[in-house]
Amino acid sequence: MNAFELSLIVGIVLLLIAWIIVLTDVLRNRFPERNIWIIYLIITPPLAVLVYPIVREKLLRNARK
Repeated sequence: MNAFELSLIVGIVLLLIAWIIVLTDVLRNRFPERNIWIIYLIITPPLAVLVYPIVREKLLRNARK
């Protein structure tokens, strides 16, 4: 196993861990666009993992209104 394969495996594992954390957070919190976020997680996992933490507080504030 060379350095490229090792870094690829580590990157995929870290992405899966981040994806699982975001998915559990989406499922735990109730906000109007929840189904769209689940679809977004399935279609574009790397982008959803990066974007969701940025907009999370806004989604939760809108859900409380």
